[in-house]
Amino acid sequence: WLLTGDWVVFQNATNDLIDGSAVLRPGESVGISFDIQTSGLDKGTTRSTVSYGVVVDGDFPGCSKDLDITFDVMVEVRPQDNLNQIDNIRPVGLSFMALAMALSVVFAMWTYQKRAHRVIRASQPIFLLLVCAGIFIMASSIIPLSIDDSVALNEGC
Repeated sequence: WLLTGDWVVFQNATNDLIDGSAVLRPGESVGISFDIQTSGLDKGTTRSTVSYGVVVDGDFPGCSKDLDITFDVMVEVRPQDNLNQIDNIRPVGLSFMALAMALSVVFAMWTYQKRAHRVIRASQPIFLLLVCAGIFIMASSIIPLSIDDSVALNEGC
């Protein structure tokens, strides 16, 4: 007979073995493999005992008639890592980046064309062009910030 927790599922075990009617001849052995079903377990460590009842039929020196074999199965269930991937919001950020870069180029060209106008001269066209260049550089910083594990792997860095 086999006694286990609900989350230990046997594989490759015949019904005879699970029902308790398997007979082994001298020199024969049986292998039992099992899977752990973690879907119903809470996060943390869980332990269960697997017990086998063995009845020795016959008179074998050094063997007891009834034998229980038990061992503990311990499983640690960890929560799935939250990688904070930005798959859904990345196109929005890149769109705003493109808009800011395009507007900084447009306003830089407008400032250069109107540099002789007295209001632009009073605002110092070189300063206005530097502001446009700074905005362009600031907007381009969105590109490396948009790269996460869904785009590139850590091994490639």
